Amino acid sequence: MLVICKESPKILYISQSRYKDIMSLNDLFKTMSDESRIRLVLLLQQQELTVAELAEITRLAQPRVSTHLSHLKKQGLVQVRKQGVSSYYRLHTEHFNQTYNGLLDMIQLHYEDHALIQQDNQQMALVMSQQAASNQWVDAVAGDMERHYSPGRTWEATTRVVAKLVNLGAVLDLGSGDGVLAELLAHNAASYTCVDNNAKAIEAAKARLKDRDNVQFNQCDIHQLPFDDAQYDCVLLLHVLTYSTKPAAVIQEAHRVCRPGGSVLISTLEAHQHEDVMSEYGHKNLGFEPQQLEQWCRQAGFGQVQAVISSQEQRKPHFKIITVDAQK
Repeated sequence: MLVICKESPKILYISQSRYKDIMSLNDLFKTMSDESRIRLVLLLQQQELTVAELAEITRLAQPRVSTHLSHLKKQGLVQVRKQGVSSYYRLHTEHFNQTYNGLLDMIQLHYEDHALIQQDNQQMALVMSQQAASNQWVDAVAGDMERHYSPGRTWEATTRVVAKLVNLGAVLDLGSGDGVLAELLAHNAASYTCVDNNAKAIEAAKARLKDRDNVQFNQCDIHQLPFDDAQYDCVLLLHVLTYSTKPAAVIQEAHRVCRPGGSVLISTLEAHQHEDVMSEYGHKNLGFEPQQLEQWCRQAGFGQVQAVISSQEQRKPHFKIITVDAQK
């Protein structure tokens, strides 16, 4: 690529890839030069919102909001999800971080104490609260109910009902914590073994499940299980691998104690860069890639393995959750 410099007679030589990078940054700066788009970016980082919701929060006209979103979408900064006749917009955080590393953090820091941004945040909380409290609640949230609360309709209540539909056989719950999952599932298991390396968690689980005769407890290291081979029909590893320095070894142990025809179910965080979260919650790693988990399962000896990103959290930083179903 030849570029003639107006200030001097010199001709500059710029590679095609470098030229594209420069033009991409130029387009980005043009897109983000409007403060209204900054406001939308900071709102969409926190919550998936419709055009109508954004207009009500920012007090901008809906056509103007739509125009701004079109520019942001063209730049790859926002994603849109269709649900019936509605469109829900969300910040494309992954693209932001990969393509413009550090820019989002810089925007957040710069506008942290900005009066208009604080006003937007307060208005968003008010708008979402008013929607949930509306007398026409079902009409307001139809097609989007998972984002809203209603009395008695919680994920815990739903899980307790759905759990009655399954027959789990002999269950081993690795990293069982205080037994909240065991309380939900033990009724539908022939036996349920809670394993955790934390003594306080095990004691809390015993207190929670004191009336369940089919539940056992064991405080031990999940990397070296004190159980015989092929002892369990179902092995659960729900949000425990982030606490392991040797996750492949945990999966190996899960395979060893699983019966032929049995299954191991894993739920864990996709790889991320939030080291502050790792230190705050005592995690030993920054999550995983689905392909990595699938490979470890196959190396352990599982015949059928499916690893997928099954959900993404609505609240920032929008962690993605991987679910792995491995059959022995």
